[in-house]
Amino acid sequence: AFYDEKMHGCDWNKVRETYRPILADITYKEDFYVLFSLALGELNASHTGIAGAREERGASTASLGVELDDAYAGAGVRVKFVMPKGPADKDGSRLNVGDIILKVDGAAVTVNEQFYKLLADKAGKRVELLVNHEPTEEGAKVLKIRAISGAEYRRLAYDRWVKEREQITEKLSNGRVGYLHLSAMNDENLERFKRAVFGDLQEKDGLVLDVRFNGGGSIADEILAILQDKVFSYRSMRGDPRQLNAPLHVWTKPTVVLINEASFSNAEVFPWGFKALKLGKVVGVPTYGGVIGTGSTTLIDGSVLRTPTTGAFTLDGVNMENNGCPPDIYVENSPEDVYQKRDRQLERAVQEVMKQGGQKRMGL
Repeated sequence: AFYDEKMHGCDWNKVRETYRPILADITYKEDFYVLFSLALGELNASHTGIAGAREERGASTASLGVELDDAYAGAGVRVKFVMPKGPADKDGSRLNVGDIILKVDGAAVTVNEQFYKLLADKAGKRVELLVNHEPTEEGAKVLKIRAISGAEYRRLAYDRWVKEREQITEKLSNGRVGYLHLSAMNDENLERFKRAVFGDLQEKDGLVLDVRFNGGGSIADEILAILQDKVFSYRSMRGDPRQLNAPLHVWTKPTVVLINEASFSNAEVFPWGFKALKLGKVVGVPTYGGVIGTGSTTLIDGSVLRTPTTGAFTLDGVNMENNGCPPDIYVENSPEDVYQKRDRQLERAVQEVMKQGGQKRMGL
């Protein structure tokens, strides 16, 4: 059953009466999915939807680990960027910025669209390229590269994005503040969080914990339990006056949480809890506002219907659904910032951690 008895103020019986007559004109199951999705949209609720059994997708486009120069208008396509650690960043199969790819597996490349078509379903396969510094075949060389999938390229891009933010934090704080991004609220990221805060981050004076672009999951409670800043004692050994706190598995140093409009679901419940428990400041822009706990039901024909059954509310009764978590410090990354690769939100978060003086919040 839908979590809200009042159905978000929607007259669900009226919605049924409005949409049901259209069924008589529906021929394909896919059209029914569209119709039912429109009806669900009347609820103005997240974590809802209906879909059929997964079918095989069409051809997928492989990647050579490069980005192309859209301003280039000559023969072939010109390399604008080479992804570090990608397939084109290896000895023996290296492409350089400015290289022009004239042929793919013997087929001439005339426009970008054709180039991508020539990479259809070639992930994991060796692709033969004809490459030159000039838009001519004279003096060109043959290069063989093992292409990767689009998902693999996105993982490389994500690793690069995180590395850049680690370097920004390191530079702005003179090495005093650590940076950690959680890509999802799942077991893998929980383990990464534990390894970081009880490992390398122990050498830091504070932490920027980034949950921007986080699609959610269910580990907010576990993280908040570790971030609780109350300890009742410490342990010492000779030569080390204050080595271990008790409780043992808590992080007591200054922490700032980064959020944005792409923080979703459990990645929204987390900053709401962080604020309510007064564990530190939240920086960024309000989150998406979609936090309903959901499951799924498989129908007799194999269709899958998502069933949001659990709401999330603050102690003073604010429904987190359709109410994104508001930051304590509003900072927006403008389109110009993104284009210039400036992360103004991260800069402000580092400043806020530094403002706390790098002192441990021992809670004693």
